[in-house]
Amino acid sequence: MEINTSKMDCRQLKFIISIAFLLLSSTSFAQIRIEDKVTFSSIPFAQLIAPDGRLVGSSDMGGKIDTALVDRFVKSSDTLEVQHISYENQAMKWKDIKQNGIIRLVPRKVVIPEITVTNKKEKMVLVLEGYFRCYQLKDSVPEYYADGLVKYYIWNDGKRFKNKVEAYRLFRNQEILDKIKKRSITLTEGAPAIPYIEPTSILKQLNTHYVFKDSIGEQVILRENSVVGHIRMNEAQKQIQINIDWIAPAKAEERNLFGYEIKLSHNDIYETYRAKGQSMVSKANLECWRRYYQYFFKHKKEKRYKNIQISSEFYVLKSYYLPKSVMNEREPTSGFGLKESHFYTSEYWTQLGKTVPPLNSNIQKLLGTKLTMYE
Repeated sequence: MEINTSKMDCRQLKFIISIAFLLLSSTSFAQIRIEDKVTFSSIPFAQLIAPDGRLVGSSDMGGKIDTALVDRFVKSSDTLEVQHISYENQAMKWKDIKQNGIIRLVPRKVVIPEITVTNKKEKMVLVLEGYFRCYQLKDSVPEYYADGLVKYYIWNDGKRFKNKVEAYRLFRNQEILDKIKKRSITLTEGAPAIPYIEPTSILKQLNTHYVFKDSIGEQVILRENSVVGHIRMNEAQKQIQINIDWIAPAKAEERNLFGYEIKLSHNDIYETYRAKGQSMVSKANLECWRRYYQYFFKHKKEKRYKNIQISSEFYVLKSYYLPKSVMNEREPTSGFGLKESHFYTSEYWTQLGKTVPPLNSNIQKLLGTKLTMYE
């Protein structure tokens, strides 16, 4: 009898261990982590793009993405492409991503000629020449894509800010637009615009609600004792990376405007500067900028919210100063909207070199198919 009891205890122990292992296995990969291949640090605001162009995941402050949310939109055999402005794009099958639990991205190497100032006393205007792209989805369906060349003019008072579009392409999903035309168009359903980059850095925009705390290899930005951003120094590339979630620690911001209910769920900014220290962080040393913006809206008489996701990027190709006296000849504008058309004299998108990472391949294949260019 003692022997039987012992055998039963052994079987029970094996059963309990098996159940525990299954539970651990099921939770171990409930989240995947995206990190730097060199430093192994987490990468916030990296995005997963599905084969049909949907944005199915975005990493949080800890570089993590909930796999259950991605599983709702993709199959195990789907190849997802991971993108981030400071790293090389990487394509992997979703089943492999879940099995590995970690995606390690390779940092991009960017070389931009250093800016020089000949007369610091003269009133000058900073000019950032660069390439932009903007990708917009409505209810998770690709709606617009735009890219082009733009010049930003930033006055040295940090307040005045204008731009001039040199060339651009604008693609749209005509099927979605035809459905919108059947009802009254609302002010929340506009076309993409060129990115609005603030004339000052993230650090200059922080108020007294934000504090800094030293951590391993970085500084974290805190608000209400929650991590809402990072400041990281890449000594090898003499580069500083700054990111901020302007909504955190709240989950969303709710607004009411002209009879519409709006819930802003993402306003994430990521900036990279060519700098050896924080004292050099200014738009004059900007390398690239990215914003991910998501909101839900409906009229108060409607039952269902619509979902808008906008991912905007800007890459500096050249930066220099101009005397304020010559600005009138440049004819910049304060507007950021794009006409439903296109304008270019050469295929600029093929002439960007290594300064700009290639467009996500899952978005690229939509251009000319699901997304058609305006004439």
